[in-house]
Amino acid sequence: MRAVGQTRRVPTTGNLGRWLVFPFSVALAWFGISGITGAWGSFLEETAYMQLLYLATLVMSVWTSVRAPLWGIRLGPDYVLIVSWWRSYRVPFADVFAVRHITYEGLLVGAGDPIFGERMRMIRLKLQNGDELDLPGTLFRRGNVRRIVQPIKDAMGITHPTRR
Repeated sequence: MRAVGQTRRVPTTGNLGRWLVFPFSVALAWFGISGITGAWGSFLEETAYMQLLYLATLVMSVWTSVRAPLWGIRLGPDYVLIVSWWRSYRVPFADVFAVRHITYEGLLVGAGDPIFGERMRMIRLKLQNGDELDLPGTLFRRGNVRRIVQPIKDAMGITHPTRR
């Protein structure tokens, strides 16, 4: 990922995601390795579907472990780079009208979750064309809102207030 070297990370972004994915990656790796090494019987005697499942979980655990150090929001000279679990988003500053934080809704927490729903936030970019881009990979605690949103707005030159 050449673009990561040309950017600076917004402090505290990606930290919560890295801590939450570690047990997930370990569990996936354990399942994949156990299946391949024959902990539940010979790998070669398993059905093709089970062999695929073991291999897929092992690949997913390696993928998330390799991407974890890069997670978060990074600011380039004229774009914002969001690196999350499965993919990266690169959005030019000129395409962004507003930066907001909203209640997190993604893989870890569903809509309206009474325990974590209000405590966990994510970034929503409102684009110049009126579209909104929700970024669940930007998961962070509500207490870090100012430390995350303000540097992004400053880098983009957004001066108008942002409502929730």
